[in-house]
Amino acid sequence: MTTLHWVVLLPVLGALINAFFGRRMPGASGWIGTLAVASSFALAAPIAFSVLNGGDPVTALGWKFSATPELSVMLNLHVDKLSGVMLLV
Repeated sequence: MTTLHWVVLLPVLGALINAFFGRRMPGASGWIGTLAVASSFALAAPIAFSVLNGGDPVTALGWKFSATPELSVMLNLHVDKLSGVMLLV
């Protein structure tokens, strides 16, 4: 797994932890959500700044969504200048 995978998965993991265990940890659920999003931003910022400063676009191979003999559909993560800006918003 690359850094781009973790940028996507950390907020999802935080949401799942809060969804299943949030009532058992009422004081910690806010911290878990904040930590998940903040750590995702901390991983995304260097990637976004390197692309925005003239670096090459970053592509991470993702998951095979569908595969048939005639067609193979992959879910890839790609960061260019526009998506680099959106990572920081």
